Amino acid sequence: MNMHVLTVPHRGYGTKAAGQDPSDDSTEFKVLADALEKRNREFGEFAEKAAAEVKKHGTALDETAAALAKAREEVSDLAARMLEMEQKGARRPSGEPEIKSLGARVTAATEFKAFAGGGRKGTQRIEVKAITSAPNSAGSLIVPDYQRAPVMLPHRPMTVRQLLQPGRTASNLIYFVRQSGFTNNAAVVAEGAQKPESNIVFTPDQAPVRTIAHWIPVSRNAFDDVPGMESLIDGELVYGLDYVEEQELLFGDGTGEHLDGLATQATPFAAPTGLTSSASAGSGVDKIDTLLAAIVQSEVALLPATGMVLNTIDWAQIVSSKDSTGQYLGNGPFGSQQGRSIWDLPTAVTPAMPQGKFLVGSLGTSAQIFDRLDAEVVVSSEDRDNFIKNMLTVRAEKRLALAVKRPAGIIYGSFRAAA
Repeated sequence: MNMHVLTVPHRGYGTKAAGQDPSDDSTEFKVLADALEKRNREFGEFAEKAAAEVKKHGTALDETAAALAKAREEVSDLAARMLEMEQKGARRPSGEPEIKSLGARVTAATEFKAFAGGGRKGTQRIEVKAITSAPNSAGSLIVPDYQRAPVMLPHRPMTVRQLLQPGRTASNLIYFVRQSGFTNNAAVVAEGAQKPESNIVFTPDQAPVRTIAHWIPVSRNAFDDVPGMESLIDGELVYGLDYVEEQELLFGDGTGEHLDGLATQATPFAAPTGLTSSASAGSGVDKIDTLLAAIVQSEVALLPATGMVLNTIDWAQIVSSKDSTGQYLGNGPFGSQQGRSIWDLPTAVTPAMPQGKFLVGSLGTSAQIFDRLDAEVVVSSEDRDNFIKNMLTVRAEKRLALAVKRPAGIIYGSFRAAA
């Protein structure tokens, strides 16, 4: 049994002023409704044909595109004429047919009468078709409400870059010198005695600029005709760049064309003596203690921590930690989720960090991003055979380098797993 959505009848259908024959309007309205239904079917057929041609040839044939546009115009015109008729009819003072509510139509249905008259109990399915076939049904006047804006996939917030020191470069290579040793022989000396000699050791290092890029093909018609398509494509491509950038900033292994990431160059976590957590392994409190130990490890290296990166699940376990009385250790559900922080440090909460892992340290002073090229989106019709196929190539790219100048100030480690 097919079930359909009930449609509400329009008040102007078949109405006339007192003393006038309502059949004239009723007949004309029926003709328009039938015509609209026919053109709606044709519009759907042309749309399917155009989609098939785009898939096969990259664009719809001129003949199909013209027919599709004509059908769209005729559907709009017919709908407007029917709307005008019903509005005129609604303003007339009398002759208006009875409009039954949904409940009234259900109780009038044959199935309902048989069910009620028989004194039966249980559930009875009422065919909506029997209800919507009433003379006052809107019929073919219902036109699909096309939502022109596509529903896009969700985007992950990018938060790691905000913790790092920003910079720019006009070169393809960042060259810097890192102090790797200091022999301090400073001492008090007697007058006339030889002064002690100290020694400072420097080690050269470099961070090459890397390119992150991708492209997509798109038909010229879709790019020009669909509202907002250009900005949607630009937004998705730039998001793709940012997504890969964040992965590279954290875990790039430095091989090939990859960045040398923060976790790759970081100092392994080792809790300073006396700072081992006594809480249950894997608990939120245990994670809080572990992060404090990592902060202290960074400070012992004389590089005070400026931020941390956590997985979303680990963050949730930490902020939901409670004491022995069931009270939240922090502000609980009423604390602000803006400007997240733990131990008074800005915290990037992101699925990019694997669950059970953390990165803590002097991120704002020990590492720096050098942007060579901000995200750029370029559209071209000259790529390969784009011109003869009426296609476009949309390319997005960015160039940057990551210099980790003080690895001792960045701590990467794992939380204890639950026993």
